[in-house]
Amino acid sequence: MDDQRTSYGLSAFTNDDDAYVVVSQREETRLRLLQLEDRDGLVGYKTEDTLDLPSTFTLPDGTDWTPCADPGENPQVEGMAVDQEEHVLYAAQETVGLWRIELDEEEFEDPELIDRVREYGTPWTYDTAEEECVLDTENDPGLGGDHLNADAEGVTVYHAEDGAGYVLASSQSDDTFAVYERDGDNDYLGSFAVTDGPATDGVQHSDGSTVVNVPLGRNFPKGMLITHDGEATPADGDREGTNFKFTRWDAIANAFPEPLTVDTDSFDPRDTN
Repeated sequence: MDDQRTSYGLSAFTNDDDAYVVVSQREETRLRLLQLEDRDGLVGYKTEDTLDLPSTFTLPDGTDWTPCADPGENPQVEGMAVDQEEHVLYAAQETVGLWRIELDEEEFEDPELIDRVREYGTPWTYDTAEEECVLDTENDPGLGGDHLNADAEGVTVYHAEDGAGYVLASSQSDDTFAVYERDGDNDYLGSFAVTDGPATDGVQHSDGSTVVNVPLGRNFPKGMLITHDGEATPADGDREGTNFKFTRWDAIANAFPEPLTVDTDSFDPRDTN
């Protein structure tokens, strides 16, 4: 049923011989770290840790602000990715921003909000007739970030040598992807869009993505970015079409004024221990 508080987002990783997943809860701020287990040939799990991200935030003027949501809903997380080498979880809380959360001995450490959505702190009201939130943009206090438009969605990590690489997050409502450094303070490097090409349309309203650094055949010799496209065209009749788009990683890397790293050798996604 639509009103169930079911699992919503998921990211998997391994540590030595153990397998784990982080799952988020629909319409709640909760994250849960689970260790997968073999139970007589079936997959079971046990809970290692639970983290509740904030649902209300104190603004500089001392007032409390709650992100825009339907009545009874809290700001949920959908897009997540784990840095396989550093054991850091990146989680996109849709109407808040991008969190960095260390995983120490399979426990959640204190979350750090490394970027906010542009709408952060903006007053809003709920239109019961239209059943939607209405942002009061004329009274936007300017506390939001400059790189992510709500909803912040799919997250993925590009691994390169010696901790280098990138964290990518989908800025859903302006159809772009923000790129942050993987190391240090996760400094913002720039944004890009996957636009229309001669053979296919571009990417809009992306919910998720994943990046692979290793060669994947002659069409993707330097790796690939896979992105969900929420508005695939042409649509199938009256039904809104969606699909996935494949983009060469080197094409994205070379589109930046200072090209991003292309490293096909130092990380193997099949060997994550």
